[in-house]
Amino acid sequence: MGVPTVFGFYWIKASAPEIIMVLVFILFMAGVYALLRYNQFLKNKKIQDESLFLFKMKRLGLSNFQIKLINNLIRTLNLSNPNQLLENSALFEQAIGQFLRFLKKKGESMESLSEICKDITITYERVYSPALYKKPLESMNQVEINQLMYFTTMDGTVYLGKIVTRTADSLSIKLFRIQKELKGLGFEQQVTAYIWRIGDAEYIFTSKTMGLNNNILTISMPESFTRDKEFRHPFLETIIPITIRKADPGPLDEQEEVPGTLFKINDFEAVIRAGSRFDYNHSYIISFDAMDFKFIITARIIANKTIEEGNIFYYTMKFVEMSEAARAILKRYMYEHL
Repeated sequence: MGVPTVFGFYWIKASAPEIIMVLVFILFMAGVYALLRYNQFLKNKKIQDESLFLFKMKRLGLSNFQIKLINNLIRTLNLSNPNQLLENSALFEQAIGQFLRFLKKKGESMESLSEICKDITITYERVYSPALYKKPLESMNQVEINQLMYFTTMDGTVYLGKIVTRTADSLSIKLFRIQKELKGLGFEQQVTAYIWRIGDAEYIFTSKTMGLNNNILTISMPESFTRDKEFRHPFLETIIPITIRKADPGPLDEQEEVPGTLFKINDFEAVIRAGSRFDYNHSYIISFDAMDFKFIITARIIANKTIEEGNIFYYTMKFVEMSEAARAILKRYMYEHL
């Protein structure tokens, strides 16, 4: 029976089951709409997370290979938000262990594994090290806890780990390998170790294994090491008066000293500001005083173009010759002012 209307016809009255079906349909459509909105929210959040992640990667100065390495670790861990890896070094270490096992199964050469471990160490340092620059080590007793290092054994195996304890006579390294892969370290043997410190250099030394407990290897503290492949420092802004003269004047040239300003400097280059034009075909001697030392450095112009501001010229110059004393004091100056 219908419900009478003012238009003279009857409106069909829905039964209880029909009302329930309509309500269920409305709820179903509302649920579908909510799911679609939530799915779009997740997609937008993922895009934002990935954009933030890429921004952080570029800001850290990682190479394309190192960024690919990080992406592989994220896929290995199946992380929904890639930024989780940047905030938790334990996740990085967990994924690296799995990655190294994969490389071992592929049969990579010792040289290839060493280069990969070096890139892993550099990546770890750039991501998790709070300090951009570090003073050179005078002794391996000064190396930091949690510093990554990798080493090779006499049989050509490469291991990667993290320094967890340090004594006057030994270093203990937590290895990123499962225990059954460490059987080759169960007896005393010589190893060649490598440490890369951001803002400093790569250190190489030989040592001997002293004992293995689960996945923690103890090696003897080295008495000496080689400091190799120094880290290139960024330019340090300065305002230091300098004089510039030709290093190779011709027989008819007047030896003229031109005043200028040391505008920027790092370990290998300088940006100078002067009121005269210089010739790209000549070397120049830059002289200035800093830290109670008289610097006399031979340099060549390497900038692609000269920036001119009125009668002021800026040149980027590469150092080609300086004394060992000057180089040591320049490094100390950089470390004290960065």
